Amino acid sequence: VAACTDKSRVIVLQAYSNRQLRNLYGAVVEEYDTPTVCFSLDNTFVYCSSSLAVKAQGSDDLEERLAQVTAMCGQISIFELKSAQEVLRLPCHERAVRCMARHPQKEVLITGSFDKTAKYWG
Repeated sequence: VAACTDKSRVIVLQAYSNRQLRNLYGAVVEEYDTPTVCFSLDNTFVYCSSSLAVKAQGSDDLEERLAQVTAMCGQISIFELKSAQEVLRLPCHERAVRCMARHPQKEVLITGSFDKTAKYWG
């Protein structure tokens, strides 16, 4: 079982117990994000929704630059369970990822975002 926290940490627990197996660090969870987590089909990876800060482009308008600094885009962080390391970041949306699900029999992800899009990753 895996659970996202509000402190940019994913806790992996043994099923049917309170034994903590791993802490996964690296997925960024902002104040209004709705973190989502799921396992790969073979249970060797954990997929976690994450946010990525968008850096300001060269603009002369201070308000525009400040808005860009605080803007976030959605991504999926992929962790290997054995090593507890983040192995891939998949930038996928212009805004934070709102939901994510894996197909029950295939290694396919669907993500939905606050940018009003849904994407198929297969």
